[in-house]
Amino acid sequence: MRQRIWRVVGVALVVLVAIEGSVRFMTPRVPKPPDWHYIGIDSLVESMDLLERGGVTSDVVVAGTSLVQRIRVPIVERELESVAVAHNLSLFNAHTPVQRRWLLEEVLPRLKPDRVVWGVASLDFNGGRPQKEIEVYESSRAGKVGFAGPIDRLLGSLLMTVRYRQEVRGPLFFSHILDPPVLQAGPSEEPVDELLERSVIWDREQTEEAFASLRTRELHDFHIGEREAEDFIFSIEEMLKRDIEVILVLMPVPLEYVVANDEGRDSFTNWTDWVLSTAEELAVPVFDYSSAISQADFGDYIHLDAAGADLLTELLVEDLRLLGW
Repeated sequence: MRQRIWRVVGVALVVLVAIEGSVRFMTPRVPKPPDWHYIGIDSLVESMDLLERGGVTSDVVVAGTSLVQRIRVPIVERELESVAVAHNLSLFNAHTPVQRRWLLEEVLPRLKPDRVVWGVASLDFNGGRPQKEIEVYESSRAGKVGFAGPIDRLLGSLLMTVRYRQEVRGPLFFSHILDPPVLQAGPSEEPVDELLERSVIWDREQTEEAFASLRTRELHDFHIGEREAEDFIFSIEEMLKRDIEVILVLMPVPLEYVVANDEGRDSFTNWTDWVLSTAEELAVPVFDYSSAISQADFGDYIHLDAAGADLLTELLVEDLRLLGW
C-alpha cells in the first residue's frame, strides 16, 4: 500500500515537472502576463524599482487620476528651485480607495518623496459608481489582498505554471511552440513623468454618448461614499505621520461636468465644501482650481487639453511658490 502511494506521488511529481518544463519552454514565445490591472502599470512599477535601486528619490510626487496626469512635472522642476526631481504617478480611474493602496504601498516606499500633490475630483469620491475600481485593482496579481495575495505572488515568482495559468488554459498557448522568442516588455527607459503624461486627448466635438457615460458611470447616483472618504482621510493622515508635506488640488472641471450631477451645481458644491472643510481639519493646504480653467481648454467633459494642462501647471507652480517652494 505504501509503495503504491509513493508510486502515485512519484508519477504526479514527474507530470508536474514535465508541465512546468513545457510552460517554461513556451514562456519566451508568448507575452508575459501582467501583474497589474491596466496596461502600462507593470512597466511603471518596474521603472520605479529601477529608480529605487539607483538611489533616486523624489522631491515631489503628483498623484490622482487621469485628470491629474495633465500636470506637467517638467514645468514644476524648471520653475521651482526647491524641486529638482518630480514624478507624476497618477493612474487611470484611481479614485481614493485605489490611491490609498497605490500611494502608501507602491509609490511612497519606492520614491520616498518629501511632498505629495494630490489632485482630486468629485468622481474620485462617488459611492454610487456602478463599477468599483478598487475591486479591479485588487483582482490583479500585484493588488490582491488577504492570505491568497502573498501566496499567489510567491508561487507566481517560482512556478511558471502558476504565473501563466490563465494563458495555459487557452487553446492556443502551445500553438506558438515553433515561434521565435518575443521581446518581453521591460521597464521603460523613459522618465516616469513622460510615461504618465502621454495620454490621448479626445476630440473637441462632444457626443451625447460621452455625456451619457459621464452621468451614468462616473457621476452615477453621486454621493460621497463612506469608504472613499475614509480612505482619503486615512491616506493624508498616514502621509503626515511620515513627515510628508501634502498639498490638495481641486481639479478644474467644465460646466458640463457640474451639471452632469443628479443635483447639478448643488451636488458639486457640497462635495467641494466637504473637501475644503476636511483639509482645514487636517491642516493641509488646498488649491481650488475647480472653476479656474476656461471651458475652451478642455479636451472632453473631464480632461484638459494641452493648453489647459500648461495653464493648470502654471497656476499650481505659482501657488506652490507662494507656499515657499
